[in-house]
Amino acid sequence: MATFLTRKTAPKGAAALVGSALALHAETVARLGANHLAADLLGAAEGTTYGRSGGIGALIDQASEARAQVLGLALVLAGYEDATHIGSWRRVDDGTRRYLTFLSACGYTLSDVERRACGATSTPTD
Repeated sequence: MATFLTRKTAPKGAAALVGSALALHAETVARLGANHLAADLLGAAEGTTYGRSGGIGALIDQASEARAQVLGLALVLAGYEDATHIGSWRRVDDGTRRYLTFLSACGYTLSDVERRACGATSTPTD
């Protein structure tokens, strides 16, 4: 994901994912673990183990409009990633489904268990 987040512009569907995350899963995006994960992925970690990363804010302050959208996407993706756990495949969660479906649309190949977390009951034949 760190390589994906080096983009200068957000991929298609990013604005919809960010908007739905803020409207439907704001608590997921706001997780402290998500903030730390995003800081790590963006190379903005400051070495603190508590509180939010000021490094992300500094990156956003210096970013172009397009890059700032990628940084906002990073916060959302990190929130979903932080909330996804080993048992996420056991029941379909709307946030996990949105997250994995977005990654799939961006070219990431979902594993069988990730497809199951999205609600797929069978393995694709291709």
